[in-house]
Amino acid sequence: MNAEAVKAYVGMYIIKDALERAGSTEPDKVREALAATDINDGVTQMYAAQTKFDKTGQMINAPLVICQYQKVNGKMERVTVWPEAEARVGSNIVWPYPGAAK
Repeated sequence: MNAEAVKAYVGMYIIKDALERAGSTEPDKVREALAATDINDGVTQMYAAQTKFDKTGQMINAPLVICQYQKVNGKMERVTVWPEAEARVGSNIVWPYPGAAK
C-alpha cells in the first residue's frame, strides 16, 4: 500500500479501537478513549511503532517523510526524498524546488 492508504487504514483502525473502548458514540467518551490510546502492536505497526497522543491531541513520535513530485522515466511521480533511509533509491531532494514562491 502507498503511504496515503496506510495512513487511512490505520486511522480507521484507531477510531474503531477507540469506539470499542469507549463503548459509546458519546463525544466525551470517544474523546477520552482517543486520548487514552496507546497501541504498540498489531495493525498500527504499518505506520508507527507506537500510536499515542499528547495532551494537545498530536501523535507522539509520528513518522515524518518528505516527498516531492519528480520526473522519473519521463513521468511525474511522487518520490520520497527524506529521510535518507526511506528515500527512493537514486533520488535526491530538490531544494529550492523549481517554481516555488520566492
